[in-house]
Amino acid sequence: MTVGDYHTHGNYFGYDAQGNEVIGNQYYDTTSGTDSENFSRPDRDGASELAAYLGKPNYFLWLGTPSGAIKQYSIATGETATLKPGN
Repeated sequence: MTVGDYHTHGNYFGYDAQGNEVIGNQYYDTTSGTDSENFSRPDRDGASELAAYLGKPNYFLWLGTPSGAIKQYSIATGETATLKPGN
């Protein structure tokens, strides 16, 4: 029985405007708009498409974040809940 899927997001790594390396506790990439602490649009859209394909309207998506949070997204309601807060 499929009820959902789980994945993790890695910590953002990149460079600031001055060319300095940025790593650790930087959860938002201003260049791409990636927010590692939350579900991305592709995360939500992909899960919605998979749920429709499987015929599972109550499909869930879970996310582990760099800060240690665990979040849940409900396809049926479109709501996100934090099951475990991060650091």
